[in-house]
Amino acid sequence: MKTELIDRLYDLVKEIDNEMNESLKQSSPIDKKIINLYHILELTPLNAVKTTKVTKELKETLRVRRDNKNFLRFEQSFHKELLEIKKRIEVVRANIKLDVHRYTHESEIGYQELFGEEK
Repeated sequence: MKTELIDRLYDLVKEIDNEMNESLKQSSPIDKKIINLYHILELTPLNAVKTTKVTKELKETLRVRRDNKNFLRFEQSFHKELLEIKKRIEVVRANIKLDVHRYTHESEIGYQELFGEEK
């Protein structure tokens, strides 16, 4: 029962870790969009209406990037703690496996002592 809970917790931590790694990859498309908008402003002759449209799009994209960066700071801190939890769970899982092996060995010795024969 306890090992099942530990395994479920480990799987959950692993899943969260994978999702967090995926979210780190999402900043790249936003940065590419910002660069494209800068290039449009810099290299394309635009009238006032188009300049305003590109500027509004740039402003909104920069806001999204800022929101993502703020969340990313939180996520990185949480991710660091999550990795520590994952390491601790791995240690517990390894110890449980060692205990099962040790107890199995001890039960075989106890069986031999009690019955004078091997299982």
